[in-house]
Amino acid sequence: MAYHFASARDLFEAARDAAEDAETCRRQLDAIERKALRVASPSFEARVSGGDPDRIGTGVAAHVDREAELQAQIDADYDLIDAACMVLYGRDGMSDGLASIAPPLWADVLFHRYLARRTWPEVADLMGCCTSSMRHCVSAAFDLMDAHGMAATVEGRGDAEG
Repeated sequence: MAYHFASARDLFEAARDAAEDAETCRRQLDAIERKALRVASPSFEARVSGGDPDRIGTGVAAHVDREAELQAQIDADYDLIDAACMVLYGRDGMSDGLASIAPPLWADVLFHRYLARRTWPEVADLMGCCTSSMRHCVSAAFDLMDAHGMAATVEGRGDAEG
């Protein structure tokens, strides 16, 4: 799937939103699953008497549809997160990307701040640096990616796209 963002910052902010959305959708899926398990429990069956089979079938269909919607959203969210990871670490996840044309710390800081959704103090503690240094790394990384272009960054090329 092709993405078009005005800047690297826009890409990573969208990826951060996608990571948050994926987590929210996953929690909703878990809640649906827990509810389905409660409904299927023997104690629930003992309390149900009679009932409209169409109402039950409609409810099940609605849950199945909602699960499919949530899973599709999670898949879309992870597609964007994967695209951001490619920018950071290349297509194979280890030999290209920002980490190959800049200090690898920059890619790691972006990963933890945007994709893992950590706070600035958490990132600084994890990286063993101060918060202002982490912010500087992110700013420099965004400038570098914008200067080189996303395609060149993914490929680990330190030249501007033409």
